[in-house]
Amino acid sequence: MTACDLFIQNLLRYRPIKLAHDESIDTWGKDVDFLILCADIGRSVADSFDVFSIEERQKIFKIIEVAMNSDNEKLSTAVATGLLEAMYIKAEKTPSLLMQINPMLGSKTKNYLDSWINWQT
Repeated sequence: MTACDLFIQNLLRYRPIKLAHDESIDTWGKDVDFLILCADIGRSVADSFDVFSIEERQKIFKIIEVAMNSDNEKLSTAVATGLLEAMYIKAEKTPSLLMQINPMLGSKTKNYLDSWINWQT
């Protein structure tokens, strides 16, 4: 199992993420680009944030932080430019959601998003 496969497997235990994963596969096919799959999952995390318990949120963002620190460039890049950016774009429409997400971010994740946001402005 690749690092990317393991990342997805770790997230599939959370129903809203599994539903987003399955919808992505249905839409794009079983060979969906990993970056697109990560973006679909990122939007799902933002859309379903209130559905997750605090413990689930902590676990999800820990999985994301571990991926961001991975030596596997395909994984860390797709999580950053796919999942995190899509999650942020979706969440920024609701400032209170961003305020809830921010404390969940690990240091590498937060640094990436801060740099990305500053780059955009």
